Amino acid sequence: MSLEEVRTLLSLALRRKADYRAANLALNEHIGHVRTHLHRPHDAFIDDAIEIIFLIAIAMSIH
Repeated sequence: MSLEEVRTLLSLALRRKADYRAANLALNEHIGHVRTHLHRPHDAFIDDAIEIIFLIAIAMSIH
């Protein structure tokens, strides 16, 4: 996940619909990026999935 995507997620208060839309957009962009790299070894894909889950957990725990 790019630094900009992480910053976007961390900046959200998730108290407004617009914040949820922004979070959804950032995550969908990252998932799209991951999908373009599915040809990589399975372990790399798993690492990306774990990273997504970890960053979501951080973003949710901050707010």
